[in-house]
Amino acid sequence: MAQLEFCSPSLSLAVLFTLLSLLFALQHFTLSLLFALWFTLSLLFLLFSAGGSPSFSLAVLRRSLVSTLTGLRRRYCS
Repeated sequence: MAQLEFCSPSLSLAVLFTLLSLLFALQHFTLSLLFALWFTLSLLFLLFSAGGSPSFSLAVLRRSLVSTLTGLRRRYCS
């Protein structure tokens, strides 16, 4: 079992994105489904960055970020 390092940049990034998405979801309650998706992907990133493939973790993070931004653009710019 991989041991988590709390000073690692990838762990800090995952925690930061999770907290930011939580704050965002609390301000915009209608986006709670999007938050659930973001939270799940952040946790996946956290798990894979602890001992898995870093390139896969970054791909998951990039896809979730693009998905979030696309959803926001569709909601507020239409």
